[in-house]
Amino acid sequence: MAATGAIAARGRDAGRARAVLATRVVIVATALALWELLARSGLLFEGVVPKLSVIGRGLAGLLMSPAFYGNLQTTAGEVAIAIVIGGTAGLLVGLVLGVRRFLGHAFEPYLYYLGPTPKIIFFPIMIMWFGTGPGSKIALGAVSCFFP
Repeated sequence: MAATGAIAARGRDAGRARAVLATRVVIVATALALWELLARSGLLFEGVVPKLSVIGRGLAGLLMSPAFYGNLQTTAGEVAIAIVIGGTAGLLVGLVLGVRRFLGHAFEPYLYYLGPTPKIIFFPIMIMWFGTGPGSKIALGAVSCFFP
């Protein structure tokens, strides 16, 4: 008897999941249709709200450009380095502050206030310290990873 109830509940959950997915698809399709209608109506500036076909052509051109993949590789490398640096530093600091209760209590207020701070405000400091090259971007990524 209980097994039958569980099977029926799974069936209801699957039906509900399909309904939610269908609703999400309708929402996205409606948003795209409204975008296209507004772009074609001329009510909005074309440079701000372009037609979806213009966006598609631009995306296709970007994906066909050889320079895109070189830039993508560079960015992916910088992100990976930032994650390794920030993740390792965060893990080590977390372990030290967790093991040494005195240090944990001493640093607690600073971590509480630095954690929710928008990390982009540190970018000018990173540029001063590391310049405008990849170092400042990696440092900002590491800070963002350190304080998730």
